[in-house]
Amino acid sequence: MENHSKLGIASFAVSIINITSIFVLHVAGVNLQFSIIGLFYFIFVGVGFGLGVNVFRAKNKKKIFGILGMVFSIAAFFALLVVTT
Repeated sequence: MENHSKLGIASFAVSIINITSIFVLHVAGVNLQFSIIGLFYFIFVGVGFGLGVNVFRAKNKKKIFGILGMVFSIAAFFALLVVTT
């Protein structure tokens, strides 16, 4: 029986946290364009995407959370670009 990949679950969790926090900070009116918080978001988006890519190296593991984590990380990246411009 295949289990879900731990890296995939981590990628999914990081990407959901990124999207949620970008939305909350945007609604709160925080300017992410030239702040250290914006830089950290770009780093966390990269971490979420990298964890999702590493899921494909795992054998006999379900990869759905890794794929969702990569998709949501890309969505967070584009959301961050829209918010900062």
